[in-house]
Amino acid sequence: MFTQIKSLGLFGLNAFPVDVEISISRGSPQFEIVGLPDATIKESRERIRSALETVCMAIPPRHIVVNLAPADVKKVGTMHDLAILMSLLVGTE
Repeated sequence: MFTQIKSLGLFGLNAFPVDVEISISRGSPQFEIVGLPDATIKESRERIRSALETVCMAIPPRHIVVNLAPADVKKVGTMHDLAILMSLLVGTE
């Protein structure tokens, strides 16, 4: 399943649109984040996993790819965590 949610990124004081796209498919269980993320965004999978465990849910054992577009702009910070979580919840129904 494919879902897309709009978000914003920050570059200094300037905001730019970011599309959070998630593809959930059968295959070996993986959770990948692509689209030029920094280390903080790569750690968001653990924050999302912890948030889901708090409400007695789990990340489905599927192949999950999160794309943060546009891919030519570096994404920093934790501001995309909520958009990734919401698109994951929409994608898994």
